[in-house]
Amino acid sequence: MTGERLHQLYREYDGPNHIPDQKMWRLHTELGDKPFEVEAWIRELSPEDIIAKRLSSACYPEHGLPLSFYLLRLHEGRYRDAVLADVNAGGDNVHRAMITGLLAGAASEELPGEWKRGLRDHQTLAEEIAAFARLAARA
Repeated sequence: MTGERLHQLYREYDGPNHIPDQKMWRLHTELGDKPFEVEAWIRELSPEDIIAKRLSSACYPEHGLPLSFYLLRLHEGRYRDAVLADVNAGGDNVHRAMITGLLAGAASEELPGEWKRGLRDHQTLAEEIAAFARLAARA
């Protein structure tokens, strides 16, 4: 399912909440049979040709995950670049950006410090993480 086709269906049905249940179930459970050729896409197409056209920018993880993988590969796993590209790709990006951030963070040596320090409750969170780490180290 291309991003363009998914968005076309949303428009046809006046939003995803109006798509009949059986059709919605298929949209979220059936897999396509075309190969995911991210390396070729990076070589041959621009991000504008991929984002929301070939790949969906919808929030559903099953539709957004391919875009997460594409952006992670496009930015060679660089946390900041991949996450910012994901957020800037638009669409309903909450779930997709969360997954991109988790995958990029798992592959990254370091999260940008200003992103951690910029959290409203940074100090409280840092203390809770340190306390959990001490507790986990004793187990």
